[in-house]
Amino acid sequence: MLEGEFCRDAVWNSSVSWNTDNPNMSDCLQNLVHTVLCSLYIGLFPCWVYSVLTVHGGQVIPLPRGGNWGKILISSRMISYLFCLIFSVIVPFILSDVYISDAVAAATISLACLISMGSELVMLRWLKHTSMMNTCFWFFLMVCLIPGLKIALEGLINHDDDPRHVVLLLRWIFAAISSILQVFSNTSVLPPDITSQSAASAVSFLTFGWFTDLVWKGWKAPLVHQNIPDLQPEVTVTENAKILFRQLDKDRKEGRKFVLWKTLVMKFSYYYWLGMFLFYARLVFVFCNPMLVKMIIQFVGDESEPEWRGILYAVTLFVSNVCAVALDHHGMLYVNLTANRMRIATISAVYRKTLRLSNAARQRFTTGEITNLMSVDAKRILDTVSFLDTLLVAPLQILIALALIYYYLGWSVFSAVGVLVLMAPVNIFTSKKAEKFLDDQLKAKDQRIKLMNEILTGIKVLKLYAWELPFMSSIKKIRDTEVKIIRFLGY
Repeated sequence: MLEGEFCRDAVWNSSVSWNTDNPNMSDCLQNLVHTVLCSLYIGLFPCWVYSVLTVHGGQVIPLPRGGNWGKILISSRMISYLFCLIFSVIVPFILSDVYISDAVAAATISLACLISMGSELVMLRWLKHTSMMNTCFWFFLMVCLIPGLKIALEGLINHDDDPRHVVLLLRWIFAAISSILQVFSNTSVLPPDITSQSAASAVSFLTFGWFTDLVWKGWKAPLVHQNIPDLQPEVTVTENAKILFRQLDKDRKEGRKFVLWKTLVMKFSYYYWLGMFLFYARLVFVFCNPMLVKMIIQFVGDESEPEWRGILYAVTLFVSNVCAVALDHHGMLYVNLTANRMRIATISAVYRKTLRLSNAARQRFTTGEITNLMSVDAKRILDTVSFLDTLLVAPLQILIALALIYYYLGWSVFSAVGVLVLMAPVNIFTSKKAEKFLDDQLKAKDQRIKLMNEILTGIKVLKLYAWELPFMSSIKKIRDTEVKIIRFLGY
């Protein structure tokens, strides 16, 4: 389709890339993949620069910037980018016949290398210690250059004198070095009191490597308060209370009625929707796994298939599972982050309102009710938001699963649908019963806290008349009722 002046061969040739014992990717397809990846990186670069400038208000942070470690790291990256650029430029000049796709691929890779060099200067100037965009780009470029690496290694092993093989090998080596250097973050540009999560590199953030030190400390010895890292700014009480109270004051000035749930959704839902996007993306890899397992089973049963296909299926299955787990954990991280921010803001609002209650208003609310609002009811926000993602993702997941089962098993899928329909009334009945028991538990807890408050208030009178045992009996009776409900819900 693209053969002629643009490409030296077809984009896809099954006899070369699939139906063979020694598969190779066509030059045209390699160039197309390199061009698309680098063009995407080049197009995203202005957006990345804008985001960096926005964080610091568009102003250059003054000296001093960096240190010896930063200089070594940035110099190593710049050198690896430069050599990758040089070898990319050389590739078209050592080919006997140059096509448009060769020149375009070389040009886009070279421009991407130049942009990476510029991004290092931007990060140094604005004290940015790592770049998720650079990390992803160099990893995917290293992977996309592997087909060319295979051709180069085969040529060198077969003593082929084509200089292209040496250039392709060296280009992949420096692309791999560039990718490995993204593992480290330039911590010399960061303040000494920054949290471990904020100081983590993009690779450490993606793999939760920044948490490893704390795990090792806890394994070697019991953790103490000094071992616990500081909280991220977005989950501190001060930051979240400030966001909620700012909106509350704004609504009062403009004469609008303050609605708590609307404010929570409007001000704190950004990370939630990001987590939901990751959950939906995870479904792609989750449902790829059974199809890959089927392909592996077919490969084992067919001795005529080449061995490399089995290796490809197994590697793809492993990568698919890794991606699914990573997306799932990062999705849960963002969803729980949103839930905790909403809970913190709600508790802060209740606490501030408690301090401002008049004497008449205090008569309407007991200390137990106020305590429940800050502990139990606020925690319901955490539980609801944390599990709401299941309600949003589960329907689509069920539909895709049923579609795949129908594709493989036919009409038998409707037996599973029948079970779901028959179980729906049971689930509804169970949910209503659980809700009733939870209400009873909260009522018992209110009574217990109210009685404890009365005991603490009149402790002198209680001790004077020796009423300890009757009050202990009353508290134990209420607590037994509460524990009974908790045990029933637990089972």
